[in-house]
Amino acid sequence: MESAADIMMSLEEMFAMKSRTTKREALTAFMNLRMKPGQAVKDHMMKVIAHLNIAELHGAEIDGETKIDMVVNSLSDSFDQFKLDYTLNKKEYTLQGLMQAVQSAEKILVKGKGQEIHIVGKVATVKARQKVKKQQKKKQLGPIKKETKKVTKIKGKCFLCGEKGHWKRNCPKSQNKKEEGNVNYLETCFLADSTDSWIIDSGATNHVCYSLQGFQERRKLSKNEINLRLGNGTLVSASAVGDIRVYLDSRRHLDLIDVYYVDDLPTCESCLEGKMTKRTFSAKGARATKCLGLIHTDVCGPMSTQARGGYEYFITFTDDYSRFGYVCLMRHKSDAFDMFKAFKAEVENQLEKHIKILRSDRGGEYLSGEFQQYLIDNGIVSQFFAPGTPQQNRVAERRNRTLLDMVRSMLSYSTLPISFWGYALQTAIYILNDVPSKSVPKTPHELWTGRKPSLQHLRIFGCPAHVLKGKTEKMESNSETCIFVGYPKETKGYYFYSPSDLKVFVSTNAKFLEKDYMNDFVPRSRIILNEMSGDTIP
Repeated sequence: MESAADIMMSLEEMFAMKSRTTKREALTAFMNLRMKPGQAVKDHMMKVIAHLNIAELHGAEIDGETKIDMVVNSLSDSFDQFKLDYTLNKKEYTLQGLMQAVQSAEKILVKGKGQEIHIVGKVATVKARQKVKKQQKKKQLGPIKKETKKVTKIKGKCFLCGEKGHWKRNCPKSQNKKEEGNVNYLETCFLADSTDSWIIDSGATNHVCYSLQGFQERRKLSKNEINLRLGNGTLVSASAVGDIRVYLDSRRHLDLIDVYYVDDLPTCESCLEGKMTKRTFSAKGARATKCLGLIHTDVCGPMSTQARGGYEYFITFTDDYSRFGYVCLMRHKSDAFDMFKAFKAEVENQLEKHIKILRSDRGGEYLSGEFQQYLIDNGIVSQFFAPGTPQQNRVAERRNRTLLDMVRSMLSYSTLPISFWGYALQTAIYILNDVPSKSVPKTPHELWTGRKPSLQHLRIFGCPAHVLKGKTEKMESNSETCIFVGYPKETKGYYFYSPSDLKVFVSTNAKFLEKDYMNDFVPRSRIILNEMSGDTIP
């Protein structure tokens, strides 16, 4: 029989072997870990730290300098500039400090990729090209007799300084001192979302910038110390001169030396007429600070398939502060006014607050005189978006898109016909109100009601269930197999569809067969449910 000491020794050997294996696996994973292209720095660093913690927990000893070196080497190729800077400057980091430094470098790389750079130049030496042309011309025309040079009296003023007696090319104040040599051709073009793009001309006399942002070093200039003549002949005065670094991509950058800052560059109306495009739209905007401070609304329809009950449209109301949403089915687009009045009466009574602003597009249902007069009588400010800018109505447009995506997925997963999209729509908004959102710190339900929602009663849309019948005969079955189709608003319980009676009813006594439904699931063909445009409406 083994003694207690023998048992302890065998246990120590067994767990020590397991610990060594775990340590070796963690160290191997740490040394082989490489950051994937496009992977977020935070995700990569968290994996690195996790492997290190496991290895050190099981006895691995790695000094801080080696640890940091290995983490830096695991970064992707896009951080080569950061690696070089780390090696040359011999910077000392903690893991936390390294993560912050790499995240800062990541922001610079992302910003650099969005810039648009155009570098234009000449294909060959200008002087060499002119020499070749002269030689070819001599061969064609033969020897040319020498003529005595005539001294031409210069008339007019210099186009640069305005003084008489010389031309622009001989002006002593000219900054255009041409240098002989090769001017290489290089063209790099990146797609950009930003309008602040650079056009770098390697054959230009000077580079000009209208913003001080980006200058690494600059020196102020006195008034009229440096005057620049633009392509249209306009003379402008530079306010400062300095160096700017322009990032071509994640690895390369270009340093522009002696760039002039001109804060009053004139506007070229011809360029505006020929090249003007839409302004880029910023997704940032002022948010409401309380419920009902701002309501987003939009009408969607007619849909490609009519819902049960003859509904072809639906209207959404979304609170800007909480992102709590309402959906109302409509048979006609003109019902929007009645739906808003019902929505207003309900929410103002429930929250004991008043709607301040209603934001919508310029649809006819919102522009009607009756609707507008009602808003004025109730002190509600009506806000409309500019024509042709659906991105300004991003909250309502995104809500419609999310709802329809959910409806298609729910119907595709069930055996219900497409005409049940109305029930699926009401279920989708019910779920969205109870789950977290990126737009708000808490669930919309909690911000709207002040109470955390319960998710215990949620069921899979379209799953079968045995529902208790009302009055039955003695030998008749007590339950009926139905399909779950939603949550009623007026009472506690569930909506069920009876395939035998072809009716939808409410019941609280049901046994859901969700597990069997999941196991026996067979994917259906793609559900086609779309909003019909004006061209497709018959």
